[in-house]
Amino acid sequence: MIRFRYPAWPLVAAMVLAAGCSEKLRFTTASEEARAAYADGVKQMEMFYYADALQSLDRAVAADSNFALAWGHKAFLAYRMGQDSAARACAARATWLAPGASERERLLVSIWSNFVSYQHPAAAAAADSLIALYPDEMQAYILRGTLYEIEKDLESAIGVYSRAAKGESAYPLAVMSLGYAYSATGEQQKALATMQRYIEMAPDAADPRASYADLLLRFGRYDEALEQYQKSLELKPDYWYAFSMIAKVNSTMGRLRAAEKLMERAYELLPPSRDLDAERLATRAGFELARANYKDAERLSIEALALDTTFGPGAFGLINAMIKQEKYDAADEVIKRVHEELEARSLQASPVMADYHAIRARVLSARGRQEEALAALKEAMQYTSTLNRTYVYREMAEVYLKQGEIEPALDACAEALSINTNAPQALLTLTRVYHAQGDLRMTKEVGERLLRFWKDADPDFKDAAELRRLLAATHSV
Repeated sequence: MIRFRYPAWPLVAAMVLAAGCSEKLRFTTASEEARAAYADGVKQMEMFYYADALQSLDRAVAADSNFALAWGHKAFLAYRMGQDSAARACAARATWLAPGASERERLLVSIWSNFVSYQHPAAAAAADSLIALYPDEMQAYILRGTLYEIEKDLESAIGVYSRAAKGESAYPLAVMSLGYAYSATGEQQKALATMQRYIEMAPDAADPRASYADLLLRFGRYDEALEQYQKSLELKPDYWYAFSMIAKVNSTMGRLRAAEKLMERAYELLPPSRDLDAERLATRAGFELARANYKDAERLSIEALALDTTFGPGAFGLINAMIKQEKYDAADEVIKRVHEELEARSLQASPVMADYHAIRARVLSARGRQEEALAALKEAMQYTSTLNRTYVYREMAEVYLKQGEIEPALDACAEALSINTNAPQALLTLTRVYHAQGDLRMTKEVGERLLRFWKDADPDFKDAAELRRLLAATHSV
């Protein structure tokens, strides 16, 4: 799937895998055209302009087909765009050519090649060597910090990012990564101050504004986030990422039709591929889930998986659609396939396992096996950071609610709302809990607060429709 900063899986939310290039890096190519195109590709990728970056890197390898570094960077870009097969093919070409390149280039190619093949220990070893031998190679710090995040070691990630974010020579993408890492620990003010520094370092670039908006979104400051995404588009009217995130905010607010149009615009601005088509279908399935059109969501998810068999896009949407249709055995089969894919990618110890255990818990709960569901959610908790525990606690609250255990459900809701007090799904669960408790005053207070947030929601947005039913019940008593 397209690896946005915040896709469905938390693992990818941590993967701000930008690439830069030290001025002292010696390119092993005799072609000035290849050198210039490569430098431009790096610049475009640093700004997350993927289509422009791909065009430049294509020009670089066209000018010099033996340019190992350009092939390695193409591999990394393909990975960022969710094109795993293309990433591996480019990485294989880069690795074959690397012996003729400089030591610094060989280490970079080794990091990228191992990373896109999910050989994380080897990628980490290469990154450590690159930092030790060439401490001015800033992108090595970004890659090493990301690998620490995959290992659930935020403290070490922050340490690595901080080294590259110091002083006047600070690497802007290290500052950005540091801001995201601080937010993952729940340090809101430190995260926002760091991302503000990123804006100051590149005031005319689109991404710093969008990154700042990302943090506001994480902390539930939706209107402020929208303002920053719009400022990002003022700086670059065709910035795909800003469109995708404005779509996400609209979807969260229940404005599904507007969100669909914005997401389609984002996809139009990315390089076309089979993987992107799969992502489109998976996104459409998500909108159908939000409308309670579960058969359509299932169909679209299956179509997405037919295009991308790695069980990325479409897998979780398919499981949720199957749960709603009580197709539990089929859902279990998909979960099994997801686990196999995670094993194949050596991700069994990564934060992505939080989503795996959470979706497994959802199936168990739907089957009525609440204690097993709670056990799965406690296992999911082991793979979360302070920030992304919200949805796990919300799932716990739902399980406790099914068991009729109101106090544990309320405690879980409080935890879910501790970082983002405006998290709409957690507030909906809290409204359900108060309604089940028979607390009409709190049902109305929380529910009406949430209804104000969803005041412009589409009529077929199922969560707002449910909320109205709960509030109607309080008026009838």
